[in-house]
Formats: sequence, structure tokens, C-alpha cells
Amino acid sequence: MNAVVSLVCIAGCALGMLLVATLLMQEHRSHANVLLACVIGVACLDELFSAVEHLSQGGGAMLRLPGFPGLLFAPLLFLYFRARSFTLRVRGADAWHFACFVALQSIALFDFLEPEVLPGLILRPYLNLACLLIIGTYALASLRVVYASALPRRCSVFHSCVLAVLALMTALASYLLGAGIDMLMPASDARGDLADAVLSCALAALACSAIYRALSREPETRPNQVIPFPDARPEPEKTKYGNNRLPDFARESIVAELKRYMQSAQPWLKIDLTLGQLAAGINVSPHHLSQIINSDFGKSFACYINEYRVDAACRWLSGDNGRSVLDIALDSGFASKSSFNALFKKHTGMTPSEYRRKFQSKNCLVA
Repeated sequence: MNAVVSLVCIAGCALGMLLVATLLMQEHRSHANVLLACVIGVACLDELFSAVEHLSQGGGAMLRLPGFPGLLFAPLLFLYFRARSFTLRVRGADAWHFACFVALQSIALFDFLEPEVLPGLILRPYLNLACLLIIGTYALASLRVVYASALPRRCSVFHSCVLAVLALMTALASYLLGAGIDMLMPASDARGDLADAVLSCALAALACSAIYRALSREPETRPNQVIPFPDARPEPEKTKYGNNRLPDFARESIVAELKRYMQSAQPWLKIDLTLGQLAAGINVSPHHLSQIINSDFGKSFACYINEYRVDAACRWLSGDNGRSVLDIALDSGFASKSSFNALFKKHTGMTPSEYRRKFQSKNCLVA
């Protein structure tokens, strides 16, 4: 039985590493695909150690991965689903997701190297229980993200996104199964043949879906082939974003980050600021940023930026600084004096000169 399980683990590891290489060798790989490669890489290393463990039980030296690799797999999978659904990149603040893995892995490694120092059989059930609860929490969080986002039926990596999500959640379920087996049988050194087999099958399903997607990829357009122009008519606002609308918890996070970034970095001072540059500053996609500005602020990107510029110009014009209107316009982020005058009058109902004279007369009266 050990030989059969070892062959299954080796096969799953080989297919998984092939998929990791494919993801990392993409010419235009995305941030989400790099995270997916990390997720699958962790599972492959775990399968490799499991295979060596089963083979070494015949009398060779025991080599196994101590600790809880599921605590590394589960947060990575959650971050991948978050990046895939809402294009939110991993930041330094996300390192707390791996704090439990570092803590419990350190205890398990110390127990593995010095088994007589820590009371392993007494401490291990509590560690396994903590592992089970943490992985279960991340499983629920991942399901929430998947449920809140509308997954397309096809994607650039897998033939079916639905099948890929099911395979990834099956791999996560294998770690839940392994943690449960370890908690019920703490004296056992093996994580469970069934959990290893389930994880190998999930890796194989992911690899087969990616291979089928590559083989069934539509051929590139021939030079003499006529491509019809898309319909240029704008879509109604109600169906503009369709199933790709952000859920409330993601929208609130992006709105808070956008307001903080606008106040601290003041990107609107840049004359040629674009939607893509602003989106890169807060690590979201331009599509989702445009959705936030249109729906939450009720205005276009240009109007949203120009309001910040006009507000800055008003503060400078109301002060006694002796600067010319042109200098204030350029320092506020406007490209020319004419566009500044038009937008300033549109937002305030007065020209910049009239606005300045109004506040100068008020200052004189106060004095």
C-alpha cells in the first residue's frame, strides 16, 4: 500500500511542478498567477516529502516535512482568490496571514529535532486542533471570496475556471482531512494516505485542465482575416459592470485606501495623471477603480481629479501669496491656463481672478 501511495504522490507532484513551470514561464504572467504557482508549489513539496516518507518506511532514514504545511497552503490560496477576484495585490501588511504557520511550524520543527524536550504526545493534539481551526477559517474565507465574485467559464490558464476552483478547494479539503486525522490519531507519524491521495488527484485535475486549455487554444488571427469592430455604443449604467461588480467589503477597503492615498501622496498634482497610474498607486485594477469612482463618488475620473485640483487652487488663491494665476494653475496640476479657467468657473461659478478679488476684499474688511 505504501508503494501505491508513493506512486500517486510522485505523479501528483510531477504534474503540479509542470503546472508551476508553465505559470512562471508565461510571458505576461499576472500577480495572481504567481500566487497560484506558489500555492501549487507548496502542495508539490508536501507531496514530495510524503512520497519519500512512504518509501522510507521500509527501513531507510525517515525524511518528512515536519509541522503543518496546510497553514501555508490555506493563506496562499485565500490571497490567490482575493487577487484573482478583486485584483488586490499582496502587500507587506499581509504577512500576518503566515504568523500561525511560522509559530506552529517552529514548535513542530523543534519537537521533531528534539522530541525529548517537548512533551510531543501531549502538546501535539492541541497544535493539530489549532491547525484544523485555522485552515477551516481560511477555507470559509476563500469560499466567501469565490461566492462574492463571478468567475468566468474560461480563463487564460485553465479550460474551466469552475473546475480549477473546485480542484483548489479539494486540495484545501485534503489539508482539513489531514489535520482531522492528525487530531484523532496524534501518535501516528503519517498524515493519512487518503489525504495524500486527494491532494494528488487535485493537482492532477489542475494540470490536466491547464494542458487541455493549451491544446484547445484558438489559433491566432490570420493577417488577411477581417475583424469586425465592436459596437461603440455605450452600455447602460445598470449593466456596465455586469457580474464583475465588487462586493461591499472590497469596495469599502478600496474607497478608504483611495482617500488616504489622495491625501498623502497628492497624485492629482501630476499634470498627466492617468487612471492606470492612480490604480497602480493603490494596487487595484483600473477597471475596478473606475467602477468605484463612478458608483461611489458619482463622477468620472477626470471630474474626480479636477475637484482636488480646483480645491487646491482655491486655497492658494484665497491666501496672500503674490503668485500669478498661471503659476497656481500649473502647481495645481492643470496643463494650461485656459483649461484651468474653464474648470475653475465650472466648479466655483467664478473665474480665478474674481475668486481672488473676493477673498482679498474680505481680508481688507477684516483688517
